[in-house]
Amino acid sequence: MLTLLDQYEEEIYCKWKSKVDDVCQFNLDQPLIKRTDKDGLLSVNFDPELVAVLRDVRYLLLLGQSDIPRSALEMYKKRRTFDMHIGVLDLVVQWYNKIKQTVLEIEYPLIETELRTVDDLLMEAERTFTWLEENCWEYIEYVKATVYDLEERLQRSKDNIKAIQQIMKGWMEQLIFYRKDNKKEALLNMEDKEDRLSKKFMSLQEDGHKIHTLAQNDMDVMVELSETRKVIMGRVNDVITKAVDFKTSFEPYAYLWTEDRSEFMKQFLFDGHMSSSGETETPADIDIYETLYTQVSKLEDFIIFEGWFKVDMKPFLICLLNIIKKWSWMFKEYLLRFVIDSLTDLEEFIKMTDAGLQKELKEGDYNGLIDVMVHLMAVRDRQTTTNELFKPLKDTIILLESYGQKMPDHIYVLVEELPERWNMTKKLAISIKHEVAPLLTSEVTLLRKKCAAFDGKQIGFRERFRVDAPFHCDAKNPYALLDKANRELEALEEEMSHLKESANLFEVIMPDYKQMKQCRKEIQLLKRVWDINVYVTDIRSLDKEVRSWNVYISLEITIRNMLTSLRVITELQNPAMRDRHWYQLMDAIGVHFSVSKHTTLAELLALKLHKFEDDIRSIVDKAVKELGTEKILIEISQIWTTMEFTYEKHYRTNIPLLKIDEQLFETLDNNQVQLQTILQSKYVEYFIEQVLNWQKKLNVADAVIFIWMDVQRTWAHLETIFIGSHDIRDQLPLDARRFDGIDSDFKVIGEQPP
Repeated sequence: MLTLLDQYEEEIYCKWKSKVDDVCQFNLDQPLIKRTDKDGLLSVNFDPELVAVLRDVRYLLLLGQSDIPRSALEMYKKRRTFDMHIGVLDLVVQWYNKIKQTVLEIEYPLIETELRTVDDLLMEAERTFTWLEENCWEYIEYVKATVYDLEERLQRSKDNIKAIQQIMKGWMEQLIFYRKDNKKEALLNMEDKEDRLSKKFMSLQEDGHKIHTLAQNDMDVMVELSETRKVIMGRVNDVITKAVDFKTSFEPYAYLWTEDRSEFMKQFLFDGHMSSSGETETPADIDIYETLYTQVSKLEDFIIFEGWFKVDMKPFLICLLNIIKKWSWMFKEYLLRFVIDSLTDLEEFIKMTDAGLQKELKEGDYNGLIDVMVHLMAVRDRQTTTNELFKPLKDTIILLESYGQKMPDHIYVLVEELPERWNMTKKLAISIKHEVAPLLTSEVTLLRKKCAAFDGKQIGFRERFRVDAPFHCDAKNPYALLDKANRELEALEEEMSHLKESANLFEVIMPDYKQMKQCRKEIQLLKRVWDINVYVTDIRSLDKEVRSWNVYISLEITIRNMLTSLRVITELQNPAMRDRHWYQLMDAIGVHFSVSKHTTLAELLALKLHKFEDDIRSIVDKAVKELGTEKILIEISQIWTTMEFTYEKHYRTNIPLLKIDEQLFETLDNNQVQLQTILQSKYVEYFIEQVLNWQKKLNVADAVIFIWMDVQRTWAHLETIFIGSHDIRDQLPLDARRFDGIDSDFKVIGEQPP
């Protein structure tokens, strides 16, 4: 029985093969569309036999048939292109037929020229372009755009006329006056005459605006009005250009509202535009903003372009002037604060210094002498800066006054009094310095003796250091010796620091103590030398005689194993390593362990990884290859998580129809090829379920999209026939009723959220 079935199947397939070449060649060589002689309507000329061939080839490929005729395979490869062409041509045919069937006799002269142009354009699809043509997509898109534009404008005009008629119909239904009790013999009710007339007038006004708007929408169809519209729009564009140019003229001021003033000031000071005395290196900075303020203030509140387009500048100018004032005030505020802070700080300094210098100093009061010397040194350090401070401060005050910025009254008092008070403080410092000169002399003498004693101490330390420090390779406990020398040196450095402070205070020149600096340098060098000597010894520098010794051989093997282990550990740091790879590594070396951020190098070396270098390299290589597969699967998942279909509404029913997206189909094909390549890899074992799952999903998606596009195209074609034509419904009532059910089901599915 099975043999008979196989023979029958082979017989059917051979019969199909013998005809398929002729079917493809004949039907593909037909024009894209055809026109009926009776009514001049169009239809897509894609023969059902070609649809059957595409369906048969698809099923044969799924069954794994290998000897499919070349012409059928070539046609199947172009199925996406055919789908795109058929889908667009279906729309073109529907729109064109709708125009031909619905245009009224009074409307025809308005579109006669454009319709003739469309017919000339479609002539190429009726005579020249066939399904074998590969470079006709641009032509089809252009035809689609042209026909759609004409159909859409015509339909919009019809809808507008219906809307206008409906509005005017309402005028007849709404009475202005009525008779009492709706009796013919009764008089008209005129009690609320004014109110009724007012309401009717307002209603007519609203309807007039609506009709005017609808009429405006029809200007594209009416040539005379279109020309007038072009003139008006040309003037509007001229005004827009001039208004934009006027707006662009304010772009040089954009930094005023885009830049942060506080950040600008920080950078301004950082770049050194302000000196320590308060003088600006760019004195015109404030003038720039003041001049800008004057210029903006002179601008007109209203600007009129071309005599009819009026721009109210007042709100913008008020805001701009406020911003300019803020920038100007930022610099003024800095100068104001600098003057006040400088004078206040100097006043406080003079008070403290005078009080400190006037304290009674007794003989032997070392701390009191130190306090006096601190104040004297402060006066000395500040003298040059303060002497040069008063003139710039006065100039800054005059500058601020020129901009209308007054100082507090006490600042004017300080400006006048502080120069004299500062001179008095300097004289007081000189006087006190003479008074403490005897105490100062004795303290200086004592300090010099301390320096001399310390010099002897540091020379002695230097001599001991040269003897005790581990300068020889046979030194025992070199680090202990270095630690001891470092502690002694730190104690001497601390003592030297105190001596330097006193010497600076009493203006005593202190020796450089180069021996201590040399000891510090040598301690650092010895530490580095012993680190190298203890931890990084190069065995290749040893004498050849020792290479035959067992200790040398063992050391060489240990070092070689160490290098191998370090190389292996470096490879294990590859980011492709996952938990499963670590478990494979544990099985390979026969030891279970855990790796965390606290794992030490010693723990890894204890695993003797050098014995398993080949196994580890194989595991790492596998991890790298699997990482590539993992990235592809993640990319596929991300693509199809965010992938969305695009839709276009059916021109008659507004049902969303799936739009042909070449990029989606290309992505689908590429992902299927990637999954097939992964399945052929020897590293697919871990991902086999994910790969098969995605392959199944994409295959199902491909099949569903193909079937849906076929159903959608068929529905769109039949919808035009059975819904758009009453004659056909009357001629084929059974088929029309059957399609009504199909149409209802399709619309329910189509109106569901995507």
